[in-house]
Amino acid sequence: MRVITEFARNFWTDDSLYAQPWGLGIVGPQMNQSLHCRPAVKITLGAWLEKHPETKILSTETEHSRDYFRYPYGTYLTDDSIIFPVRHQTARSLHPKDNVTYIWEADNETPFNEFSEVSHQFVNADTEASGEELITFNGRQVRAYWDPDLATVMVTEVDGSPMASSPAFAFVYLAFF
Repeated sequence: MRVITEFARNFWTDDSLYAQPWGLGIVGPQMNQSLHCRPAVKITLGAWLEKHPETKILSTETEHSRDYFRYPYGTYLTDDSIIFPVRHQTARSLHPKDNVTYIWEADNETPFNEFSEVSHQFVNADTEASGEELITFNGRQVRAYWDPDLATVMVTEVDGSPMASSPAFAFVYLAFF
């Protein structure tokens, strides 16, 4: 999930709706307005706590019967099934559940239900194998690297400044970009 900043709270008062993968208004007064997004990562709680021991967990007592200490979806991570219709899957060259990390920049002219401008996906397994990838993205150099402590891809500008990025399954990236 994306971390939404104070800036985004101003948008919640006017009934605008946002496409999560784009961080972009798709319905309402904020249509085609980008939220200020931050990097997001998908890691285990243990890895996070190892690197950030000061983290406080609100509670694991949710009053729901789900066991939050094990993966509850069976073989979903490894099988080919997608539990709902998803567009653009004929163009997929990766396993639908391969982990990718994507970056994007909207041009504020996104037509209805289609992303406009630039995006790029880093296949996590490829970045882990190479250790680092440098690409030209929207006219500038961007660095993706494997963080072995967190076991995930991190994306920065070449100067080391964090860049908004998001983890996803391969089928998600194709559906939205």
